[in-house]
Amino acid sequence: MTSKITDKYIAITQGDSFTLPITFKGLDITGAQVRMQVRTKDDKSSLLIDECVTEHLKPKEGKTYIRLKPTQTNIPVGIYETDIELTMPNGDRKTFYPPKVGVVAEFRVTKQITKE
Repeated sequence: MTSKITDKYIAITQGDSFTLPITFKGLDITGAQVRMQVRTKDDKSSLLIDECVTEHLKPKEGKTYIRLKPTQTNIPVGIYETDIELTMPNGDRKTFYPPKVGVVAEFRVTKQITKE
């Protein structure tokens, strides 16, 4: 699997699986929701990927992951916008990716060569 994540972008080959391990240090995320969305830059209403995680790996230790399936990443090659939010059971919400306020992260889909 070829993928990369930085503070400014996530890059993945079109149609590949993608697993992003996440740890919230010192935070119990029992009952929390982690949501990742990917949208086109021109049309903010266009939702290409919407992945929501409610069952966590080790919630009391703040450990979870987002897993995208090949059907979710099999979108046209291009550069999109993304962010990832944590919503706690009491309704508190925080965007934690990208890690800087005022920055919009990119979701880059690169061309695949091997196809079914």
